[in-house]
Amino acid sequence: MERVEKQLWAQMKEMCSRGEPAVSQREPHMQQEEERTQVKRSYVVVVRGKGLKEGKDVQSKLERVEKGMGFKVKGVRNMKEGRVLVELADEAERKRMLEDRRLREAGLRVEKPKTFPPLVLIRAVPKGMNDDELLDEVYVRNLKEEVDAEEMERTMRVKFRIGARSREKEGVLLEVLPRIRQALLGTGSAARIYIGMRVLYFVETFERVTRCFSCYGFNHRAIECKRGKLCSRCCKKGHLAGDCHESEECGNCRERKRECRHSVLSRTCPEMLLRLGRWKERVQE
Repeated sequence: MERVEKQLWAQMKEMCSRGEPAVSQREPHMQQEEERTQVKRSYVVVVRGKGLKEGKDVQSKLERVEKGMGFKVKGVRNMKEGRVLVELADEAERKRMLEDRRLREAGLRVEKPKTFPPLVLIRAVPKGMNDDELLDEVYVRNLKEEVDAEEMERTMRVKFRIGARSREKEGVLLEVLPRIRQALLGTGSAARIYIGMRVLYFVETFERVTRCFSCYGFNHRAIECKRGKLCSRCCKKGHLAGDCHESEECGNCRERKRECRHSVLSRTCPEMLLRLGRWKERVQE
């Protein structure tokens, strides 16, 4: 693992252990690009083909069947388990594809991507507190007046824990219902809740994008990477960050011909913000 990657994970673990909120430092030369990326939405559907197990076969059939229908398609990407992700120009085009009976008659099933429950992160939880104790504290001291106990037990669970092993506290990620998130956070993305008798704990919305720490791309992990190890400074092959003499560049933005004079691990990277925007669209509200 490279030095930059180690520093990134160490910083995240330290912040979770201390209970500090994450604060992004804005990079001036990226401000305009960031603002454009934040407001950009994507309109996607997932297409499956009856009896087809490979995404490339589904895509081939879709291209044959779709001729003459005139959908405004911005991009197509093969996915696992015989699925194809289709990005359309706007909501009207997505609705038209979802409702087109000709696709169904041809054996193609078109649907919106599945949504999933919101995630919230509670920082600086003592490591000695187990899952049941934590959930009970969160409910009794913060949710009892608004949420039924049976509903809480059925719908709220600990997803996983993060934090430095050397510290006595860690961050705990909870999967919750949208209205429980609303009760915990109010109208913002972060708040403080009561746990125990002495401390106010920081809780915030948790946002996650799957990415690879080998090539620093998205939608796959390092164990699945086919591109190979890239330098985390310039995103080129043949050396690591400690031996890099190139200018710092983000390989993801460079491939898409965007402003790329920033770290590939930057929290204000336009490509990262775009991926986060797509992730947010799939969170249940």
